[in-house]
Amino acid sequence: MRPLFPPPSAPLTVLLGLLACAGETPGAPVDMDGGPRPADLFALPPGSAAVTLGTGRSAWEDLADGAALAPTRGPQGGVHLFARLRVAGLSPDLYVSFRVVDHDSAEVLSILGPPLRRRLGAGLEAWGDGLQSSNAELCIFLQSNPALLVGRRVRLEVAVREVGGALRGGRDGRSLVLAGGP
Repeated sequence: MRPLFPPPSAPLTVLLGLLACAGETPGAPVDMDGGPRPADLFALPPGSAAVTLGTGRSAWEDLADGAALAPTRGPQGGVHLFARLRVAGLSPDLYVSFRVVDHDSAEVLSILGPPLRRRLGAGLEAWGDGLQSSNAELCIFLQSNPALLVGRRVRLEVAVREVGGALRGGRDGRSLVLAGGP
């Protein structure tokens, strides 16, 4: 007797695994409500908002230009960097997108899903005169072999835009060297 549903193929299993963890942290909601494409966010001018990129798995950590940062291997076998943001001068309802690009060629090295919608109390928390990530976001590399990433010069970037008709937003980025890690 043939099974009612065939077993999943290897490519389908990999695809579902990538979709399950792309850009997400437990407790941080995803909203795919027809927001902007990631390329649109990164094409916006820097803007009037003060946006600061950081890192840290469980809490904010400053991230200096030129720093060495070790990728982390996730439970599903992917390799990622933890990213966080701080922003001032924007409403507490934002589209957010993170990406990793090659420092020299600008080739996108990370999975670039739809921008994440973050709100105060749902991915954002109050910080000083603005907002910051309440959870680390994952920038998942397309390359899952960490040995091929070590020593590579990359740029970790974040772009944000207010939800709604306005195009107010901002960007920030840091040049990094990927250190030995997972």
